[in-house]
Amino acid sequence: MLQPLAGKWHLLFPTLKILILLLAYISYANGAYFVGKIFSGFIVDKVGGRFAFLFSLTAIAALTILYGAVSGYTGIVFPALLEDGFVLYAILTVFWSLNKLFMALGWPAATSVICAWFSKNSWGTVFGLLSTSSRFANVVSTFAIGSLMQLGMNW
Repeated sequence: MLQPLAGKWHLLFPTLKILILLLAYISYANGAYFVGKIFSGFIVDKVGGRFAFLFSLTAIAALTILYGAVSGYTGIVFPALLEDGFVLYAILTVFWSLNKLFMALGWPAATSVICAWFSKNSWGTVFGLLSTSSRFANVVSTFAIGSLMQLGMNW
């Protein structure tokens, strides 16, 4: 039986510190998403679906721009791979966690808007199109970025 990574984990994660930081990064972001999911329904009920949806999209866009600006400033996506990048890594973790918090607000807000704007008979179709559109955009943007990088553009 082949075990290509057996005894070679140090090649994937040069230090245990980096592995712990990457796991913490994922954990904080998922924790923020979980908290956001708990409270987002109440928030949407209070402020309305349209406002909550637009606010969440605006906040996500702003935080994504900040995340890109901060990570682009160092020239790498995960500055934790540098020994002195811990503070910058912490800043990126906060931005990404806030991003996930506002992402959690999106679905309850979209549900509220869809239920108000479309008839009950078309909810399944509309939700299907909405949920598929994000996956479609992910695939298209991956190919677009790959094409731009082949043309010589970089981060």
